[in-house]
Amino acid sequence: MDRRPDQPLTPVEAKARLRRAAGRVGWAPWVRRHPRTALLGGFAAGFLAGSLSPRGRRRAAWLLEEAALAGLRLFVGGDRRGN
Repeated sequence: MDRRPDQPLTPVEAKARLRRAAGRVGWAPWVRRHPRTALLGGFAAGFLAGSLSPRGRRRAAWLLEEAALAGLRLFVGGDRRGN
């Protein structure tokens, strides 16, 4: 790279860098990089979910909901207790 690190990027360079980085973020790129692991994980999760009793399904749904809400609270900026 012929650019000195203390020089800012041009808008075109910044956009290209952001697009490259965005292609590596999230669950979809991970699935593309690990297709067998994703397939086995999905199969195992489906098998476990299908073998649960109705009470177990309600409990699993509640746990997933709590985990999603806790993640949302952390993302928004609160602590784990919702403050």
